[in-house]
Amino acid sequence: MYRDVRKNQARSGGNADKEEFRLYVSDVIVDGNRVFASPGAVLMRQGRVVVAGNVDKVSAQAPSDTVRINREGCILLPGLVNAHVHLDLTDVGPREYGGDFAGWAGDVARGRSMDEEDIRRAVENGIELSRASGVLALGDIAHTPTATRVLME
Repeated sequence: MYRDVRKNQARSGGNADKEEFRLYVSDVIVDGNRVFASPGAVLMRQGRVVVAGNVDKVSAQAPSDTVRINREGCILLPGLVNAHVHLDLTDVGPREYGGDFAGWAGDVARGRSMDEEDIRRAVENGIELSRASGVLALGDIAHTPTATRVLME
């Protein structure tokens, strides 16, 4: 689970190199340690979760100089992972599914452009859409060297 902030501060003399704490408060929080709180809060230090849960309990652990960030109307959760994507197909658009997966997949694949600029644009668009949706990591099934280069950039 998470460490107690006060214990860590006591060990470091109460001033762990002026580490900035941030307290995010939202309507709902869900984390990777089975914490669910509504309303909820997440206390972070240097980009790492220190404690998460009920607003009052988490706030009680926050140092007095903590920056508070209110996220009303939001759900805070860990970044998502999309383990199987084809970013070069981002711009193909939806294709009607007639009940035959192989036929549908072939139709989608035939919509793939082999033009390097189109591929670059599709992969960049897929990355942006992923980021906007909370995806922090993805596993792309790159179809071309161009797609791989864009991902590496």
